[in-house]
Amino acid sequence: MKICNICGEEFENGRIYSNHVRWKHKSVKHKCKFCGREFSILCMHESECIQNPLNVKYCKQCGKQLLDSNSYTKIYSVFCTQSCATSYNNKNRKNNSKICKCSICGEDFESFYNEKMHCDTCRPKIKNTRQGEYNKQRRHRLQKGTLSLYNIKTYKNICPICGKDFVHYNSIIKTCSRECYKKLLSEINKANPNCGGETNYKKFRYNGIYMDSSWELDIAVWMDAHNIEWIRSRKIMFWWTDVNGKKRRYYPDFYLPFYDLYLDPKNKYLLMKDDFKLKQVIADNHIKLIYGHKTEILDKLMGL
Repeated sequence: MKICNICGEEFENGRIYSNHVRWKHKSVKHKCKFCGREFSILCMHESECIQNPLNVKYCKQCGKQLLDSNSYTKIYSVFCTQSCATSYNNKNRKNNSKICKCSICGEDFESFYNEKMHCDTCRPKIKNTRQGEYNKQRRHRLQKGTLSLYNIKTYKNICPICGKDFVHYNSIIKTCSRECYKKLLSEINKANPNCGGETNYKKFRYNGIYMDSSWELDIAVWMDAHNIEWIRSRKIMFWWTDVNGKKRRYYPDFYLPFYDLYLDPKNKYLLMKDDFKLKQVIADNHIKLIYGHKTEILDKLMGL
């Protein structure tokens, strides 16, 4: 039962009473004793007023008031910032911790979860041991060819290096071991028509010849424009010795037969990385080699 505080009329519920005040007494305004604002239905506002002492809230962590005096919107949060929420939750989490005994080493450790049965020292050992046993069983099933019995499809292949029959669950794998895989990569690199033997970068094609970089393409176009004969072939190769005394191959990018000159454009990073290699190639083979930035090479070619 609702009674209008203006005309004294009674109503069955609050919905009818609010409609009565809205249409019959909409010109009459009442001032809120908490915030000072005027409303037609004052009783509905006072219960939700933000400055009402019953609605004022404080942060659980730092005690700061959540709502300022200029705000008229009710807030339902419990903390003023995310950091306060994190600090409060971590503090309560530590209070809820308990002392457990590790099932491996028997030492006591602090746990925040009931299902944690191992300390932080023994847990990685358990994980590595289980993973090692799983991999060992998996390799054994692969060798016996019974991995398909565990609802895993397997593929039978023949290694192109050693000719051995092997079973693997991945159809992309073409070799039986890592050593054979390295030998296969070596053969693929040897048969690669590119000078450097690399296949993992963008290639540029010019007059049916693949270039390894845009600098090489620009140099080739410039030499054709100035009627300079050049050759780019993987058959042109020089041996050089690295720091460990191992012999390695070096493939120059261009060979100018009229000048008996070799070109190798490189950026600043590669110049620092391959400085020893380039000097060793020149010292071991006694060749004329121009290397460096594209502009430096073109300047030297113009001076020939």
